[in-house]
Order: sequence, then structure tokens, then C-alpha cells
Amino acid sequence: MKKMITAAILLCFGTIAIAQKNQHKDLDKLIEHFQQSIKNDDQYTAASCFAPTVKTNMYSDSSETCTRSEFLENKDLEFLKQLKAYAKGFVYQSDGTYVNLQNIQYQNTGEISVKVNGLALRRAPDISSALIARLDQGIYSGYERDDGLITTDQENGITWVPVKVHLDGMGWVKGYVAQQYVDIESNQLFYEVTVSETNQGLRISQVNLVPRLSSSPLTSL
Repeated sequence: MKKMITAAILLCFGTIAIAQKNQHKDLDKLIEHFQQSIKNDDQYTAASCFAPTVKTNMYSDSSETCTRSEFLENKDLEFLKQLKAYAKGFVYQSDGTYVNLQNIQYQNTGEISVKVNGLALRRAPDISSALIARLDQGIYSGYERDDGLITTDQENGITWVPVKVHLDGMGWVKGYVAQQYVDIESNQLFYEVTVSETNQGLRISQVNLVPRLSSSPLTSL
């Protein structure tokens, strides 16, 4: 009797292991399909990789459910290309979903408050460097860059901080500004992508924009 029970338990866990392995393969196929469709600029096929309903916090402070078409409405190929970079590093969760917790991608965001009129945005951290633009007092979308160094010019008493700022008519621009004339609030955000089982198979079911946090997941793919 004990042997029969043991055999049944082993068979049960073996079946679960095989099912989970097959699901891992399905996940690989889904992500490959999603990434390849974006590579081919095929938005229609990329959209088919999402569940009929998608949870997201991109429209409000808390996560809410919307239809696939509502989620993708007004989102161009550039958004999908950005999301493509986050569709990896998935970790299997106890609820049967997969979340991209081991992805190292993130995006910077924030605000730059300029405290004076005519602040110079320069190409390099030097008063003789090329002038990109002059910023009037106000608040701009932007952040301190992590691909440059804060540099102090002892001779002129200026500390230069590397920034990326959005300017009307110019879009996103990289440069340096004098630190004493700005207040900068920078954040690192992460697209948390969840894949769940649906009637159509595994699909992307949730996309949230969250602060970048380090994690120590149990199982990665």
C-alpha cells in the first residue's frame, strides 16, 4: 500500500514537473514571437502576444484592468521596442505566472527645476564648451544622467552636472548645467511585465511601471 502511495506521489510530482517544463517552453516561444514581431515592425502580431485584458498602472496610481486594445491605444512602435527590452529575465512565481524580476533594464525619469533665467546647457563641463541652449526659469522633464560625471571647475567655481532634458522643438537633449542653479529629482523606473496562462495560452497580462528594486528570485529563465 505504501509503495502504491509513493508511486502515486512520484507520478503526481513528475506530471507537474513535465507540465511546468512545457510551460517554460511555451514562455520561450511567446517571448521569441513578441521580440521577433517588434524586430519586423509588426505591431499587429506583437499585439497578439498580450492577453485580452491587461492590468496596468500606467494610467492611474494603482493597477487597473483594461482591454488589450485600450492598453495599446496611442502606443506606437517605439513603446513596443522599449517594452521588448524588458521582456526577459522572467522568474516563475508560486501563482503560476512569470515576472521579469531578473531583467537589469531600467529607464530614468524625473524633473529639473531651473532657478534662474538663461541657464546655459553646454555640450561639455566647461564654460568654453559649445552652448546647446539657454534654459529659462521653470520645471523641465529630465534627470541626472548616469553616463557622465559631476565635474567641479575650481577656477570658475562651477560644479557641472550631466543631465538629459526635454526641450520644446529639440526633444531630448544631453548636456551639462551648473549644479547651483538647478534642483534635480531623478528616478529609475522599471517595466514589470507579467505573463499568465489564458484561454489563448501564455500571454502578457500585466505591465506596471515601478521603481527599480533589486531582487533575489528563486527561479529564472
